[in-house]
Amino acid sequence: MITGHKPTGCNRCDAPRPLDARGLCDRCADIVDHRELQARVDEARERQTQRDLERQREFAHEAEAVLGGDE
Repeated sequence: MITGHKPTGCNRCDAPRPLDARGLCDRCADIVDHRELQARVDEARERQTQRDLERQREFAHEAEAVLGGDE
């Protein structure tokens, strides 16, 4: 057990109640929620970037075929 940790306080900062279902006070819950949301946004952007790159490769391949790459 962490020294000074209050088992009835926030799991992150030991603030007294009220706590949410995760055992976090309102301030810590907002921080954690913001970080989780930002991680999801970053992941979605990365997936979109990968899809865009794949489309660009497909278009480049089609353009090469149309411009006479098959001669």
